[in-house]
Amino acid sequence: REEEAQKAVKVLNRSFFDTSRIFVEIAQAPGSDALPRPWSRYTPGSTKYAKEQAQVDNDQEGETAVNPAVNSNTKGKKSKTAAKKNGEEVPKDPHANSTDDDADALPSAAAAAA
Repeated sequence: REEEAQKAVKVLNRSFFDTSRIFVEIAQAPGSDALPRPWSRYTPGSTKYAKEQAQVDNDQEGETAVNPAVNSNTKGKKSKTAAKKNGEEVPKDPHANSTDDDADALPSAAAAAA
């Protein structure tokens, strides 16, 4: 079987299937040292995964408290949804669409022409 695999690699590696070039390698067992180092932060074995798992373990031990009502992108501000759930008043967005009251304050085109 090893000889067949070597022959397949020699014949098929860098060949073409329709218009696509294919690369053929000998398969490695999962977790083998011959595999390249994983690069994804979600893959066990990568350094980013190890750092994130260490942080999760620390959080579970109670070393750092995480407030689920605080969004990490808002620099400590509560999200509107979390504020509503807690019964807090949510301030109106000053950049929201104008209301009819704003239209009365603007001079009309007819008044401007007169």
